Amino acid sequence: MNAFQLKTLASMIMVLDHVGQFMPTAPLWFRYAGRIVAPIFFFLLVEGFIHTRSRCKYGLRLLAAGLIMTLGSTIITMSTAGNIPLVNNIFLSLALGIALMECLTRLKIPNPRFKDMFFATIIVFAMLMTEAHIYGVMMVLVFYYFKDMPRHLAILYSLIAILPSLFSSINIKQLLLIDYQWMMIFALPLLLTYNGELGPSSPAIKWSFYIFYPIHLWVIYIIAT
Repeated sequence: MNAFQLKTLASMIMVLDHVGQFMPTAPLWFRYAGRIVAPIFFFLLVEGFIHTRSRCKYGLRLLAAGLIMTLGSTIITMSTAGNIPLVNNIFLSLALGIALMECLTRLKIPNPRFKDMFFATIIVFAMLMTEAHIYGVMMVLVFYYFKDMPRHLAILYSLIAILPSLFSSINIKQLLLIDYQWMMIFALPLLLTYNGELGPSSPAIKWSFYIFYPIHLWVIYIIAT
């Protein structure tokens, strides 16, 4: 599949995930399916970072979208009677992922500067405060460094998907009902189908993803509350 097809598939599954998050009567498998969404977005983030004409504009675009979504979500949360705060904001995680990769790129040159190592450390800690948390950091590192080594990428990705949940619990019931983040491993077959092509890429298509993410989330949240 090309990047457009992967992103479209992830967006469709993301809707199910958020329905499952905010509507208690939704089937649990909606949340299971949603575990494959973030890995696809981070995988394509690395592809975008490598091929974009301007990494700065790419990062700033994601950051601006994240700030706008933060403002919108705050207003909606304060205006409704929802008991669950609307904190979802993958834009901020992705924007910090761009910044982290920029630092990692600069660290590859001979005699890297201390400030790049310092900024990379700060960005990692900042990412830990976002929606993607430690998984976002690990996915950026694996997808960035092993982009052209699919076997290594598959092995390391499988480890970061499974090990955190296994270390947190050996209770099968908990792994199925509470800590099911390990199901992100099922994104791997989809990632390995990526053919390196962008697919349809008009401005309208590009911006539609930026608009769809907050709008669908706000609509689901308002309906649920």
